[in-house]
Amino acid sequence: MLIERRARLGPYVVEDFIGAGGMGEVYRARDERLNRVVALKVLAPSIVGDPDRRRRFIQEAQLASALQHPNIVTVFDIGSSADGGEYLAMEYVAGRTLEEVIDGKALQMTDVLRYGVQIADALVAAHTAGIVHRDLKPANILVTDGGRIKILDFGLATLVDHGLAHVTEDETTRVTPPVQTSAGMILGTVAYMSPEQAEGRKVDSRSDLFSFGAILYEMISGRRAFHEESAARTFAAVINKDPTPLTSSRSGGIPPQLEQLVSRCLRKDPARRVQHASELEAVLQELLDGHSHRQSGRSSSRRLVWLMVSSVAAVGIVAAAFTGMWFRQSSPGAGSERLAAVTAMPLTSLPGSESSPSFSPDGSEVAFQWTPEGSATANVYVQRIGQSAERVQLIDDRAPHVGPAWSPDGRSVAMWHGRRGDAALCLVPRSGGSERHVVSWTGELGRLSWSPDGRWIATSGVFAGNREREGIVLISVADGATIAWAAIDPLFTGTTEPAFSPDGRRLAYALIRGDGTGQIFVVGVGENGRPTGASTRVPYNGDNLRSPVWTADGNEILLLHGSPTSNGGVARARVSDGVGRRIAGLEGATALALSRDGHQLALARGGTDTDLWRVNLRTPRDSGRFAPSTLWEGGAAYSPDGQHVAFSSNRGGAREIWVADARGENARQLTTFGGPTAGSVRWSPDGRQIAFDSRPSGNSDIFVVPASGGPLRQLTSTAGEDARPAWSHDGAWIYFTSDRSGRIEIWRMKTDGGDPVQITRSGGTVAVAATDGSVIYYKRDSSSGPIYSIRPNGTGDTVVVDSAIPWMSFTTTRSGLWFFELKPPAPGGWWLRRRSAEGTITDMAPLEFAPDLLTISVSPDDRYALVDRPDLRGSDLLLVAGFR
Repeated sequence: MLIERRARLGPYVVEDFIGAGGMGEVYRARDERLNRVVALKVLAPSIVGDPDRRRRFIQEAQLASALQHPNIVTVFDIGSSADGGEYLAMEYVAGRTLEEVIDGKALQMTDVLRYGVQIADALVAAHTAGIVHRDLKPANILVTDGGRIKILDFGLATLVDHGLAHVTEDETTRVTPPVQTSAGMILGTVAYMSPEQAEGRKVDSRSDLFSFGAILYEMISGRRAFHEESAARTFAAVINKDPTPLTSSRSGGIPPQLEQLVSRCLRKDPARRVQHASELEAVLQELLDGHSHRQSGRSSSRRLVWLMVSSVAAVGIVAAAFTGMWFRQSSPGAGSERLAAVTAMPLTSLPGSESSPSFSPDGSEVAFQWTPEGSATANVYVQRIGQSAERVQLIDDRAPHVGPAWSPDGRSVAMWHGRRGDAALCLVPRSGGSERHVVSWTGELGRLSWSPDGRWIATSGVFAGNREREGIVLISVADGATIAWAAIDPLFTGTTEPAFSPDGRRLAYALIRGDGTGQIFVVGVGENGRPTGASTRVPYNGDNLRSPVWTADGNEILLLHGSPTSNGGVARARVSDGVGRRIAGLEGATALALSRDGHQLALARGGTDTDLWRVNLRTPRDSGRFAPSTLWEGGAAYSPDGQHVAFSSNRGGAREIWVADARGENARQLTTFGGPTAGSVRWSPDGRQIAFDSRPSGNSDIFVVPASGGPLRQLTSTAGEDARPAWSHDGAWIYFTSDRSGRIEIWRMKTDGGDPVQITRSGGTVAVAATDGSVIYYKRDSSSGPIYSIRPNGTGDTVVVDSAIPWMSFTTTRSGLWFFELKPPAPGGWWLRRRSAEGTITDMAPLEFAPDLLTISVSPDDRYALVDRPDLRGSDLLLVAGFR
């Protein structure tokens, strides 16, 4: 019996029936707490009373909720209705199943490859977590309107490490077998199951790869690899027959590597099959890159940048593995290399903040510091990797302990005891117990790094209050003797975050300059703990470089660069010449640790979470979050008709451009740079295009993308910074800021290309055109100061708002110029104000918080305003298994 509309299940209100799933019905519903649309999977009444089925339903929720990935439907919640029914709240995804997309027809090769990359990427994440899908088929794969893949239904998933198995119905029969699967049970959909599944033998992740091969075959040919007149004959074909060669089923040719890959996936013997999803992903990615390059070579000679829709990272607390077409980043020496891509899975998700990870020498455990929510005291804990065992607190004397670093022999963990200005370096046994005091410390509590022989611990900070000794300090573990490098050579003043190389002969460190920028250096270190030879800068180009971590072979360094709340990320660079690349999927990292064998990478991610806040200008009390997620959203812009909103978000991993409807729902991703920040969105007057800025080559440039999705058009390509585009009222011009003259000024250029023309001469950081095209409003710098107006030809420079307007957040509608002003006694100190064409300034709405002052957008009907609201949040630890 179907649930009626407006019926309530917990906090969810049913809006519509979607369809019948394997264990019940699926409904579209609204979560009234977060004002978001979800899909509710409701357990069929006929099986509510079956404890095994109910247990399987709960296990499905637990497994699926562990897989936070942009190509896997996210599970939000599980609950029970008032009448005892069970439900699962999941991400609502609009689109068609891959089965419907194929519909008996071969897909375009571009679609085969981009869908394949995303499916493979999702399997990498699942298999890394020890989860096997066991029911992978086109009917369980959604394709969104934007070309994003979303895998559904982990109801048959097996948590390999824990021996749990789950089952579901096949395509013709509904059964209710036990939750615990054993040899002899035949599960899954016949045409896509592996031979070992069909024979009831034990399965592992390679069974999913067989199913994936069958899906690839069908996308390429338009027909199933195994399809007979009956289920029994299809069983027999899966076990005994090879499918018809692909070359006989598709005109136009198939890349030989792709045909070979499908053949390897469909081998009957798992040992002869492709062994890892990452191998599949790598081959498909190479084919996609090559195919994209050939396609772009056939296009016009105009400088179009084509981006294929691809999987993007992270979701909630998980960063995604980025695939697709990667832009290049400038590097010295041998040139640039494309971005690497990884998948990070949750390691911790405790309430509060976890940071400073450190691996045990054998890589089986990680030590970290945790500050529980509501507490100001951090302590050090140890947790096994891949286990559900509880964390172990190493020492509990109610004093703070931070910055753990595992000893090379694995017997103890070094950490700081106390707070800045009054602390001690101490050692605590791995199993916990009494600490051993090494040395008292009155300065900064810097990162700790053990020398491989266990003799020294390197750190940094002001030692004993002596400013002349600020910088790297080596501490003798045996007797606490200290060697302050800045006292030996002033070159090391201001150095921080030292890290011993794997052989102990070199030390990498960051040098932070007065303007906040940082560079990575390497220097030799002698047996006596003193620097030897000259320091050498690792010539990797990037901003705010810090936190170096050596790779296992000592040839490369991992490092953080940029701001963790903006375009910050992780890169790896060769020590010898600085050639390196960013690692997509690790944006927002604040700390790094690499296991001794180099195959496990841990990182902390957290800080400030910015949300879009919709201010109701008529009834401010009805204001609230817009298009919320657990990650960063900001820089929104209403479409000219007010029906859609474009914004920047890293909900998929990197900060990309998204579009949602006016309610904040049905968000879809427009860009897939996979690493560089994309933002400053502005709609064209006809609502068909969106201009924005991004930095795929390191410097910022202006791009335009169709609002409905499609190929990008790059408008600028100078070596400087071109940013913050704004359309003219007729859509013929785009205004933007640029430093190409040596100072940041306002420029404009034709939307179809051509040479830019400078407008301002006394500085210009942001521009917005009046809706009638008469003037351009702009600010000369980003600090507090007036708003000016100037004609498009550069004449008539005039102050229009002379109060101290901070930063760059102002916009226009037909009713006038909108801006923020700090004007107590508003609850948050800030007012949204409007200047009419006649020059009258009116208070429009108070804000109950201090907004991010970079962007503002007002709906065309002057009913709503979208602003950025910063929210502080904790940090969590993520793990990249199988790191290379």
